[in-house]
Amino acid sequence: MVTRKEKRNREKEANYFFEFLKIQKHFFKDLMNNLKKVADHRHQSYITYGPEVLLFTMMLKNMTIIKSMRNMSESFNKEECIKNVGKVLGLDSLEELPHYDTINDFLSGLDVNELEKIRTYMIKELLKKGLSSLIELKESTGVSSLMELDYTPFMRNIVNTA
Repeated sequence: MVTRKEKRNREKEANYFFEFLKIQKHFFKDLMNNLKKVADHRHQSYITYGPEVLLFTMMLKNMTIIKSMRNMSESFNKEECIKNVGKVLGLDSLEELPHYDTINDFLSGLDVNELEKIRTYMIKELLKKGLSSLIELKESTGVSSLMELDYTPFMRNIVNTA
């Protein structure tokens, strides 16, 4: 059993973005490829950000429990965040993250079946890994739910650690 003090000390030392990437690579190796395959309904001449950037940004927003789209744009508008997202997605030329209006426009026209494909992929991968992997994750981190974590340092620089 982990004491509250030990838990606080672990959280101080944790790099949550890097931990998220470890979980993503363990459970969902092809997630980024699946995000890139999402059909983009927008006119090709207006596209600055691919679907993977838009969807991954939304995933980060939801994982960090940011409540509003405006707050997301403000919170993620940092050089280290932009570099981290670019590195994760394998994009050398990512200079900015999309504004919340761009994301909203993309999501409003997105075919729900595209998201359903990603969700189905994720469920299948979890079932393949089985419950034992989730139990191992809990034992190794001492955290029973990702909601217990403090996400303030979530976007700590991982450019040199990944």
